[in-house]
Amino acid sequence: MSEEAEVAVEVAEPPTLDVIAESIAKEHSRYLDLNNNDYLRKELVQSSDAADSLLAQIDECTTVVNTITAERDELVTQVLPALQSNCERLVAMFMVIENLETLVASMRANLDEVEKEVAAVEKPRTVTSMLSKVKLSGFFSRKSTAPTPKAGDDWVRPTIVDSKQFFSPSSATKLAAETPDAGADSA
Repeated sequence: MSEEAEVAVEVAEPPTLDVIAESIAKEHSRYLDLNNNDYLRKELVQSSDAADSLLAQIDECTTVVNTITAERDELVTQVLPALQSNCERLVAMFMVIENLETLVASMRANLDEVEKEVAAVEKPRTVTSMLSKVKLSGFFSRKSTAPTPKAGDDWVRPTIVDSKQFFSPSSATKLAAETPDAGADSA
């Protein structure tokens, strides 16, 4: 049996260089065959899927850009002119408000003067202080004399303010016509 084992061992000789080269050539020939190579097929499918995904994302970005462009065009053509006209109306309203503030300040000053005069008149007086101010010689004379202001009298007639100084009729009419609420209130 040992001879048979030796014979079997001798049959399995190591491969020669020609055999190794031939097996490598067969393997490489299968590798370059694109139809039968599973690895290359998988890579092609993955790269095709990645390209499709990128194209879908590009389409989404294009849609977003188109939507933003359309909204910007709408803002420029519709909203911006409306804002500019409202701004012009606000400038006119602010001018009217400034005129009102000037009128109120002037009226407040006149009211303060009147309150001072009323306080001076309402100050309690005694009968003797009132009689000392009346000239009895003028009371018995037949001449009518107009009272002359005394040095102690510092009463000054309040200034009368006319609102037409602050508002021109054309600007008030124009502002009322431009303001949408003003037309509804007057109707």
